[in-house]
Amino acid sequence: MAGAVAGVGLALARPATYSSSTTLLVTQIPGNPYGPTLTSSNSDTLEMLQTEAVAVTSQHVLKHVVSALALTVTPDKLRSQTVVVVPPNTQALQITYTGSDRAQAPRVVNSIAQQYLGVRLHQAHTAVGSQIRSVAGELRSARTALVQATARHDPSVAALRASVIDLQSRMATLTAQATSPGRVLTQGTTPSGSETRHRVIYGLAGLAVGALLGVGAAVWRERRTDLIRSPLDLQDYELPAPVSTVPGAALDDNAMRQLRMRLSAHTRSHETVGLVGLASGQSLRFGVMLARSLAAGGKSVVLVDGTGTD
Repeated sequence: MAGAVAGVGLALARPATYSSSTTLLVTQIPGNPYGPTLTSSNSDTLEMLQTEAVAVTSQHVLKHVVSALALTVTPDKLRSQTVVVVPPNTQALQITYTGSDRAQAPRVVNSIAQQYLGVRLHQAHTAVGSQIRSVAGELRSARTALVQATARHDPSVAALRASVIDLQSRMATLTAQATSPGRVLTQGTTPSGSETRHRVIYGLAGLAVGALLGVGAAVWRERRTDLIRSPLDLQDYELPAPVSTVPGAALDDNAMRQLRMRLSAHTRSHETVGLVGLASGQSLRFGVMLARSLAAGGKSVVLVDGTGTD
């Protein structure tokens, strides 16, 4: 029960999180060498898409998202809540946003997608516009030169006329060039889930953890009873009452003589004497002293260390 209460308390302290995802199809745009093309190899396409995935959460894009939705978080915080992956064998990007506001999650992820596509569209228009202005300047110069050469009946008229035609063709190509940055394949939707479910999950998890901790404590307490702290603990092992108990500080020759006399009343021709120490190494040291004392009294003694640890 304590674990369940702790789990519910943790659920209350840690609000539920909700994730929403959107998928974008990325196309090649002018002025961007990192977009996928029809002639790109699979490895090149993957590298280009991974570069685009990083661009999705760029400072420029996320600043626009924060401003557009009037969010109270910083772009860095928004980046930490957003994950962009490249689905296998596609030219798409999957954007996932995770936050504590269920209704806001799809709005944020869809805004990230739109702002990213808007940045790419602006980049394409800027690149094409720059090329158009450059070709337009060359075309004006070529037309002026053609008019002047024609007036002078200059032999270069044919070459200048061909240059004007070529520049007009380039201008038409640039004007018709596609600048689509890509498109949204799937919109982010409101995620399922509720606060009640969140608390139930944490409560059940807390109950399971509490049960495991309880079992662990019970096993620990049971193992603790295996330790021998006094002569009374020998009763747990169904052993007979001890013949004698000797404090560790009293282990001297006089104590050995008294113990040898008590053992004589309980031993016949062959007997087994068990020694139990309350401290590490005590039983072995005491056993050696007792064996020497019994041997000095004419007994044949075999000393066996049964602990394996002393």
